[in-house]
Amino acid sequence: MRSTTALNGYLESEYGWPELAQVVCIEHTRIMLDTGLVIRTVHYAITSLDPLAASPSRLLTLWHEHWHIENKNHWVRDVVFGEDASRTRTGTLPEVLALLRAVVMARFRLASMPGITAARSQASADLRIATFLVGIP
Repeated sequence: MRSTTALNGYLESEYGWPELAQVVCIEHTRIMLDTGLVIRTVHYAITSLDPLAASPSRLLTLWHEHWHIENKNHWVRDVVFGEDASRTRTGTLPEVLALLRAVVMARFRLASMPGITAARSQASADLRIATFLVGIP
């Protein structure tokens, strides 16, 4: 991981990012254990955190925290609730369904269920559990 301020002036003038403080480059190497295949990826990011407030190691920690949360939520929304497979694309219904999924996920987590998949399975099999989890007495 490395960061620079050298591109700030160019990116501000070309793309209008007046609060830009650093450009970040994160190189990631994965080795697939089953095949030995080596996969290298490079990610770029911009941040308004200046180098004094966020060193490269701090930026890497923030990056990992962000993607951990993002991947965790996306996986649940997509795999458990099938959000990406939904054919609902117009009007406000996609937003309403996304909000409902978020509420259900939050309720499952607040109920200290062993996991969202298990909670969904239990709630779909037993109406009493489902109503309890969504706060209906």
